Amino acid sequence: MLARDEIARAERFHFTRDCQHFVRCSSAAREILGRYLEIPSREIRFRYEANGKPQIVEDQNARQLRFNISHSSGLAVIAAVSGRAIGVDVEKIRLDVEYLDLAERFFSANEYRALSALSKNQLARAFFACWTRKEAFIKASGDGLSFPLSEFSVSIDPDAPAILQEVRTDPTAISRWSLFHLEPREGYIGALAVEGAAQPIERWRFDLDAQC
Repeated sequence: MLARDEIARAERFHFTRDCQHFVRCSSAAREILGRYLEIPSREIRFRYEANGKPQIVEDQNARQLRFNISHSSGLAVIAAVSGRAIGVDVEKIRLDVEYLDLAERFFSANEYRALSALSKNQLARAFFACWTRKEAFIKASGDGLSFPLSEFSVSIDPDAPAILQEVRTDPTAISRWSLFHLEPREGYIGALAVEGAAQPIERWRFDLDAQC
């Protein structure tokens, strides 16, 4: 199902588990995109943006489909939309993290203060909610590592709507992007960033084994 460049990338992984995760995730993405595009999944061709983000070639993409993928500890989230930029991030909640040290180093001052005010039993979910919201926005905007995480702020409450609160370099950005909170499986937190006003999201569980 995979193209030669995807196979070559899979073969560069040092650990077999990481190779398997990449192959399964890439195969699932092709199967899902093929259904939207109504073409065989193995025939999909990708082009790559300057930041390495794959996009479907134009002559196969009449629906202007955009997609993004994130995976963590055996779980993958694949997001797709028509005619908009999109980014997704998912993380397994880990307890062996120095949350406040990382927040002070990488997050905005507002986010660090908000996290510092939480109790210990609130901190893990709030930290990963903040982290994934920021990563999803970075991936959607296409700026990658050129956009410091400290230069914008998101809401940190995992039990409240996800909000892009400020972007220092572009105050108008908060009106051009929408954030959504995701909890695709117990013990995981994620976020979705989409260009434009909020729209209804359809969520599906995809079993690659059932398709084979």
